[in-house]
Amino acid sequence: MKTLEELVNHLKKYKDTVMIIGPGVQPNTTLDFTVEEFNENYTRKMFRREPEKLWNFYLNKMNKKIDSKDLKAYELLKEMSKDTSIIINQNINSPIINHEKEYNLHGSIHDWICPKCKIKYTDNYVFSNDTENNPIVEKTCELCGSYIRPTALFTGEKYNQVILDEIVKKINDTDRKSVV
Repeated sequence: MKTLEELVNHLKKYKDTVMIIGPGVQPNTTLDFTVEEFNENYTRKMFRREPEKLWNFYLNKMNKKIDSKDLKAYELLKEMSKDTSIIINQNINSPIINHEKEYNLHGSIHDWICPKCKIKYTDNYVFSNDTENNPIVEKTCELCGSYIRPTALFTGEKYNQVILDEIVKKINDTDRKSVV
């Protein structure tokens, strides 16, 4: 198969499919930071001690808009997800393809959570006041007032074992596995 469209059409034949998405479908966002900056600034320690610094790093370095040419691939993957049992996404900066079927192995910079209350938030909440005259400020939980954070794993954080167990079970229960 030479194109993503051919792959989508081929996989539509199977009702029970696992789709694994990796760096081959990584959005071209031209991230503006080094590995050293990421390892220093995107950590649980930074979130606990200096959440404003972590938010500043996230907002200025990690939160880049996805190039419109990359959106076609995600639209095809969204279409394919209708006939897919499970999607395992390894990219923290991809658009969400299908919330009901998608497991973000490393988390996502587009999904947010309050570490205390476990209330989930979306980009819509985080960027609700984003205008040229009113830059984004760090967001807090509407219930308890704690800073919320992206679900993307911080440097050094471990995977969620419950999610890993769910993924393994679903993979074992499917007929077809596809790496995209």
